[in-house]
Amino acid sequence: MDQQFYCYPSSQAMRCGSVVKFLSPRAMVLLFISGGAQPRILTCHMMFYSVKNILLIAVVGAGVGRYFYMKNTIDLMARTMWGEGRNQGKAGMLAIGNVIKNRADRGGWFGRSVVDVITKDMQFSAWNIGDPNRAKMMAVTDKDPQFAEALRLANQIMTGKVADNTGGADHYHTAAILPYWASDMPKTAIVGDHIFYRSA
Repeated sequence: MDQQFYCYPSSQAMRCGSVVKFLSPRAMVLLFISGGAQPRILTCHMMFYSVKNILLIAVVGAGVGRYFYMKNTIDLMARTMWGEGRNQGKAGMLAIGNVIKNRADRGGWFGRSVVDVITKDMQFSAWNIGDPNRAKMMAVTDKDPQFAEALRLANQIMTGKVADNTGGADHYHTAAILPYWASDMPKTAIVGDHIFYRSA
């Protein structure tokens, strides 16, 4: 029979989960795939076809997908925190991470997830095409002490182990500018050179 592929990811954007490759009417190979820009095979298992095994693949694959989705979410959040606020110290990076999480929690226009929020066009300037921070964010590793700190903070934010130091803010700007929207929102915090606001 022709080879067929079926994927059970938690997030197609993160490209993680399980892939089933049918080799024959009876045999199949189960691959667990990690997410990221270059997905890689984690484990490979030969299985015989059955309804029970198909259900097992769907359940276990979704679990693997959720794990790597969370891992990649934390990484993306940390890169944004580092790119936007590494010159603001620990408190400044934490504040930016909290804005990202607050936006994801509010949903709607902001997006339905942390990944949606961060990748929305023109929302976090460090990700804008042409911004010099973009290439730096994509290349930085945890050998950089500030990025290692950002990873720890992002993990704490995503697991609810750190308080929101912005007062529930979902917007911010540097003190050097005054966006048009700032006058319509209550100010909730000032952290370093950033001023934070919460929309209605």
